Amino acid sequence: MGFRLEHLEQRLRALVEDYLGRVPWRDHTEDWSRHLFEALQTALLNQPTGRPLPNLCVIEVPHAIYATWHRKGDWQAPLIRALEELAGEAGFNFLGTPQIVLRENPNLEGDEMRVHWEWEDERLGETAVITLNAEPESRVPHGRRAFLIVRGQEVFPLEQSVISIGRHSDNTLVITDLRVSRHHAQIRRVGDCFVLFDLNSTGGTYVNGERIFQRELQAGDVISLAGVPLIYGEESQPDGTAGTQPME
Repeated sequence: MGFRLEHLEQRLRALVEDYLGRVPWRDHTEDWSRHLFEALQTALLNQPTGRPLPNLCVIEVPHAIYATWHRKGDWQAPLIRALEELAGEAGFNFLGTPQIVLRENPNLEGDEMRVHWEWEDERLGETAVITLNAEPESRVPHGRRAFLIVRGQEVFPLEQSVISIGRHSDNTLVITDLRVSRHHAQIRRVGDCFVLFDLNSTGGTYVNGERIFQRELQAGDVISLAGVPLIYGEESQPDGTAGTQPME
């Protein structure tokens, strides 16, 4: 992908803040930009080259946020303009004009938010809908836990649906090594497994010595982020066991 995801995120955030900053209310502006980018990134990483991206963006929110936002007018338009402008700059296409829909999700609480994309696929029938989730639900097999061993010393438990890895402090796993890009890679739960994505890093992401852009991880896989070693592991865990502690 010629247009770096790191720059893509910066541009989308700037556009969302710019457009939403023109309306009299600014609450949740940062949340909109972050979740929109995560959903857009998922679509870009999973979509075959040359195929348009789905154009229906669904934002799921808890009742309290829905009760406030679904009454407000014209909040979708700034986000749509941001997505259209970003698409023009980055050189990707939506299936049609982007549309944004707000849905209430009773399973969400507080300021939680989920964003995914939907579209009708003619190959599956006129009413078939394919969904790309920005935050896949956890389906790790019961009684097992996954983790990374970082530099042979620290055990980092994979307890979230999305784990971002990089040098920047806003990552889930921060690796302070100049060889590592600010936003280098991402691990996502997909079904019963974890999938590693390279985020167009400068130094590359490798699994067992092979450079990868997307790879389903297996226990014992040796990962290298531009030379910084990590090992992916899984182990049995009795019910109620707490999180992993760093290795001595």
